[in-house]
Amino acid sequence: MINDINYDDYAQKLTNEYKSAYEKMAIYIEAILFPGDNLSVIMNEVVDLLLSAQEDSRPLEDVIGSDMKLFCNQLVKSHTNTPLHRIFQFLNAYRILSLIAFILTTIGLIVDFFDGVYSPWTTHVEMGAFFCSMFISLFIFILFKLLTRKLIFKYSWYTKKVDNIITVILFFIIFISIFFIPEQIDSLIPLPRWLFLFLTLSIYTICTLHKNQQKRIDQQEENYFSFDDSVMNENIMQMRKKYNKYCVKQKKKNLIPLDVQTWYEERFQKDKRMDHYGSICFIIMVLIIIIGTFITSETPDAMLFTSLLLIIEIPIYKLLDKGKIARLKLYQMIHEKQIDIFDQSLNQ
Repeated sequence: MINDINYDDYAQKLTNEYKSAYEKMAIYIEAILFPGDNLSVIMNEVVDLLLSAQEDSRPLEDVIGSDMKLFCNQLVKSHTNTPLHRIFQFLNAYRILSLIAFILTTIGLIVDFFDGVYSPWTTHVEMGAFFCSMFISLFIFILFKLLTRKLIFKYSWYTKKVDNIITVILFFIIFISIFFIPEQIDSLIPLPRWLFLFLTLSIYTICTLHKNQQKRIDQQEENYFSFDDSVMNENIMQMRKKYNKYCVKQKKKNLIPLDVQTWYEERFQKDKRMDHYGSICFIIMVLIIIIGTFITSETPDAMLFTSLLLIIEIPIYKLLDKGKIARLKLYQMIHEKQIDIFDQSLNQ
């Protein structure tokens, strides 16, 4: 059981200059980290250090020095992974995308083969828009991190709220760059189909092998932390935040808030109903899209679109289902142990 994952919860105890320093350092450290670096371990050290300084009433400068940026850089440097591991972690973000591209291209190959297309193996796969979108997204992401590094310690107005607003804006820019790039760009990268299949399958295979190897290594360590554990901890953290916000709202209305057990019971029942109706609506929506496609399109096109839709939607549904299972498991643990959501024994 790991108790240091929800470092942000412990950071709520920080006040004044210690809280301000934590917020600045959290933004900066996240901006200089590379995929695969362990943010939770680094930030847990930061919170422990600041909490200890606050309890002892030690000046912030005595703890981290006069250069906060230098302190963060040295701290991150001591926890970063090897360059090779970082490269694999970066490529791992495109692992599933490569598998989806491989499957869709294979389906296109099969359709062309039965349609009698000449040399379907060497037909060009026009992936210009896809690659341009990926590079534009990566460029925007890197630019955002670089700007964050430059602005965070230079201007006092650059707070967590400002960072969140900029993140949302950039998300929509990336979304637009991915889905609304003109089709004419496709002609920029006319790869042969066989080469594209080889590249996508190679990326998926190599990244999967590395991921499985890393998983075996992690399982040998006592602090192995699975994806299901992270989903559980995220649910616990969100419930704590929601209850705190609920208490603040009740106090503003001069009302007495419900005790945490009663509030959680009501909240769980509400979330349970939302999970049930949400799953039904999700399935109905997908069925309507599939039926509508078969009605308005030719059978081969409809089958291709349906395959694409299921490839995208099934992982999303499974991810939502993991959240539902985590909420149920949390509810059962609370009742079995006779505790509330703020008990630290719940953290995985």
